[in-house]
Amino acid sequence: MLATEAVEATFQNRTYDLYSITKTLAGKFAKPERPVRDEIGGVITDDEEQKKR
Repeated sequence: MLATEAVEATFQNRTYDLYSITKTLAGKFAKPERPVRDEIGGVITDDEEQKKR
């Protein structure tokens, strides 16, 4: 269970594990989106164009 793992990580001073467990429990674990650029270097904002690229 994640809550008990978080408590164990706290007592063992594993801050990275504690942080990742906390983010997972909070539901805020998402990849940051990066802009997609075309051949010229401009940013593509349309979803369909991004998928094609």
